[in-house]
Amino acid sequence: MRKLALLAAVVGGTLALAPTAYADPVQDPLPIGPNQFFQGQVKGLHSGATIYVVCPGPATPGQVGHPVSGQPVQVVQGIATTSGGYTGSLGRSVVADFSPPISSTTPERLTFSSYYAPQNLPTTFLLPCSGTVKIPFVPLPTSPTAVTDYVAVTYVNIAV
Repeated sequence: MRKLALLAAVVGGTLALAPTAYADPVQDPLPIGPNQFFQGQVKGLHSGATIYVVCPGPATPGQVGHPVSGQPVQVVQGIATTSGGYTGSLGRSVVADFSPPISSTTPERLTFSSYYAPQNLPTTFLLPCSGTVKIPFVPLPTSPTAVTDYVAVTYVNIAV
């Protein structure tokens, strides 16, 4: 009887732990290489992400400000039947270009050499205070077969 109670406790404890083992799978980073489909993501979304920016004072056209911390950007593997980009015959990295449409002395870019390796938008970036844009995720080095992916984002000024 004692062995049966012990066996029941062990099996019950194992079953109780089993669901949590699969609750939040973590994807290991994978190197980006040639001839691969990919998608850019901002805050886990390929389209419709909101980037929060701090722009004090009255909003003016062309105004830029700094993004709020903790807003992740990443590149994930894609499949041929979904929208996204293609690294082409030479691609080994993908660059997300957040540079505002106005001239900037410093490009606001993140470079990815692995899939599933998120980077937070640096709070030092200068980004538009409002508006909707498409952020290009460009495979590099480029080749005739490379295809850029675009992620639609909306900038929202939280200081208003």
